[in-house]
Amino acid sequence: MNGHFHGDSKSFIRFHTREYVANSVELRAATTLDRMVAFINDLSVDWSKDPPEVSLPALVPPLAVKPIICTEYLERWYECGEKIKRARKIVILGYSFSVADEHFNDLIRKGNRDAKFIVVDPNMDGVVGRVCQIVNHDRARLTLARIQGLHCLTDGRLMFVKAKGEEINSARLLELLREGGGTQAQK
Repeated sequence: MNGHFHGDSKSFIRFHTREYVANSVELRAATTLDRMVAFINDLSVDWSKDPPEVSLPALVPPLAVKPIICTEYLERWYECGEKIKRARKIVILGYSFSVADEHFNDLIRKGNRDAKFIVVDPNMDGVVGRVCQIVNHDRARLTLARIQGLHCLTDGRLMFVKAKGEEINSARLLELLREGGGTQAQK
């Protein structure tokens, strides 16, 4: 599975109707700054109505209460949970596991206690504690490894990789997916 759990910039939601708009010709044409500004300016906005008539980017903000809920997001989250349940390995790129995203963290916490988690983040130290807490793993058991030139912390089902998403090319991803690099991991 791959996807954008928290939305994308290719769609928007009409907040007052919760209509999820993914096939807008105008939005697809907004490929330059001028076209983006024109697209946004052409959206209907009326804050005086109840509910307000406004269109918002289809991105779920990092808030504890998610105001941009629509059926498409509920379905996306359900499908994500089902895929997590079936996964043997889960690779997560650049996600902070913030308490504001507890809806996703709970999918990780309860969805699959056997899957191997590979978490890639340039601020690896920031996510290690949160993930270990979410999956009830003793952080002290993590050991240092170097895989495909990347600094990693690993133990059993968890691997943390200090890198930006764009640094994970095919060779690096395949090696990370091979259970921490096997004999090539330097501890």
